[in-house]
Amino acid sequence: ERELRRLGPLPRRLARLVVDVCKRFGAAWNRRGAISTSLKGVHWVLLTIAWWKAAGSLGCSGAPASGQHVRKLLAAVLDFYATFDFSACAIDPMVAEPFLCRANDAGVPLGPPLP
Repeated sequence: ERELRRLGPLPRRLARLVVDVCKRFGAAWNRRGAISTSLKGVHWVLLTIAWWKAAGSLGCSGAPASGQHVRKLLAAVLDFYATFDFSACAIDPMVAEPFLCRANDAGVPLGPPLP
């Protein structure tokens, strides 16, 4: 929560929206039934923080964002993670560069998977 607060109001608003959408559409556990392969809301918050640090803050000023801008950011977060290779990359939202991709089979390090 401290990290999200430090990033400002827009990423906080975006994280709440991501969690809400993911719960409504079954991509996040909604306290009903077994967790199974669903991520909890807190995981979506952490993923949003990582995305924001890597790509979301680009082109965003300190001015309040319009609803349309927030919807575009939401779509960008969800599109990014829909194709993200979790098996090839580690995510640490608490560091400046949150995505660390493991080396491929040839031993060549992969770069950060920015949108």
